[in-house]
Amino acid sequence: MITVLILLGALLVAVSTFNYARWAWQRGLRLGAVGLALIAVATVAVPGWVIWYLS
Repeated sequence: MITVLILLGALLVAVSTFNYARWAWQRGLRLGAVGLALIAVATVAVPGWVIWYLS
């Protein structure tokens, strides 16, 4: 149960970060948008990998 809560929390942060990346892309800040998208992916990937690795 705690695993699901951790991943849902990370997913909420990732969605918010990805929306900011989309906003930056629309404003012409391409490099910043790509960096933000990578951070959004890492926000979900790292906790998911750690949970998988430790189980």
